[in-house]
Amino acid sequence: MFSHLDEKGALSMVDVTEKTVSLRTAVTSGEILLSPSTLEKISQNSVAKGSVLEAARAGGFLGAKHLPFVVPLTHTLTVEHIKISFRFLPDRIVAFVLVRTHGRTGVEMEALFSLLSSLATVYDMVKAFDKGAAIVNCRLLLKEGGKSGLFTNFSQEEGLTLKSEAGLSHLLSQGEEVLSW
Repeated sequence: MFSHLDEKGALSMVDVTEKTVSLRTAVTSGEILLSPSTLEKISQNSVAKGSVLEAARAGGFLGAKHLPFVVPLTHTLTVEHIKISFRFLPDRIVAFVLVRTHGRTGVEMEALFSLLSSLATVYDMVKAFDKGAAIVNCRLLLKEGGKSGLFTNFSQEEGLTLKSEAGLSHLLSQGEEVLSW
């Protein structure tokens, strides 16, 4: 039986009331392919609409906070921390989103929706002069919390490494970056 269907096949939100509250963390990444001239405009903060990356951060914050209004069977969570960072590559910008909260269910969906909202904001700000912009490779990189513990979805060949085997909770409590590249 699917977890979002009751015994009669009607939609039902998963009951998490018996789950233990724990620190939940998720990190996502995605990319937006852009022309060299667009990347230059963004890096020099010369896009007429304003700072593309700061607007993208704001879009990402709103995405995480408003997920239950768009994806109906997600639980409404109080998002306690969001960090959005960007890395420029020759033909793209890579975005990383970290979301944390204490809760009974994970924050993967909040991190993914934050990522997508952030990248969609970049797209919106450059679409007038970069018709070939494309959002690609969006995924969950890692999550921690709850019964399943630590889950990672990347390899060292990608240039990403988890800085410590101690787990994300320890790293985050120390104020360190979770991933390095």
